Amino acid sequence: MAELAKKLQQNMGFPGNEAFKKILQNNLIMNSPVTVDDFNRSLQIFGTSEPILKGRMTAPTQVSHRISTSSVPDELKNSHKNIQLFTDLFYVNGSCFLVVKSDIINYLSIVHMENKKSSTIIRHLNDVLKKYRSRDFIITDVFADGEFDIDEIATSVLPSSLHICSADEHVPKIERTIRTIKERARTICHTLPYDSFPKVMTLSLMKTVTTWLNAFPSSISISDKDSPTNIIDGKPNPNYNRNRIPFGAYAMVYFGTNNTMAQRAVPAIVLYEGTLDGNYFLTLDTGKNIH
Repeated sequence: MAELAKKLQQNMGFPGNEAFKKILQNNLIMNSPVTVDDFNRSLQIFGTSEPILKGRMTAPTQVSHRISTSSVPDELKNSHKNIQLFTDLFYVNGSCFLVVKSDIINYLSIVHMENKKSSTIIRHLNDVLKKYRSRDFIITDVFADGEFDIDEIATSVLPSSLHICSADEHVPKIERTIRTIKERARTICHTLPYDSFPKVMTLSLMKTVTTWLNAFPSSISISDKDSPTNIIDGKPNPNYNRNRIPFGAYAMVYFGTNNTMAQRAVPAIVLYEGTLDGNYFLTLDTGKNIH
């Protein structure tokens, strides 16, 4: 009956949902077996019909945001100002990533590597170091494996000391972190119906994993209340009331309007959250990343 209600709405030229409900409620269609409850179930199962969204979707209401960045708690800054970093390279679906994790804050950084050149490693590694230093932390040591045993990299992290483990060995702490990252990513992938992931989805999956691993203190963090995101990014805890849609979900996204008959919404797949209320999407019409 939900499918029949959806079909009836289409046959009538797609009246709006509320208008269609009134038509059904007042029995204005002779001999119709469809009821308001059938249509409500249709909305629960299928959502609003895509042609309605493509033809009538309007821009969301603009919301003003008051953004404030919190400072590092004094007790953490004073007693744990010196920290160590652990770093390595790993692969997901053929894409290379640089991962960096701090020893007591457990803040995780995952950066896509265009290549494995030393200049690329230096650029991304220094971006991570700047983030810690901007919060007045002192990076005393950086631990890595043989892939980082290059003089230019050691010079670039000064005054921090770069420590390279022995040949055929790896830094245990970062190896455990990489395993956790891949387990999280693999788990998310198995909730989705897709047989393959384009590169833009793989990169976005890593962003999603990073966001949620940093959102809460781990069992070995220096604070039970302050998450890595609180400490390094100065951002508040996740808000339950924020309208979240999960990575990989199917969505219809507002794409603007003009005076033509062009559609106002496009089918897309959710990639990751923006910094405010926005989201990034993979549009199925073009395969591009839209915000």
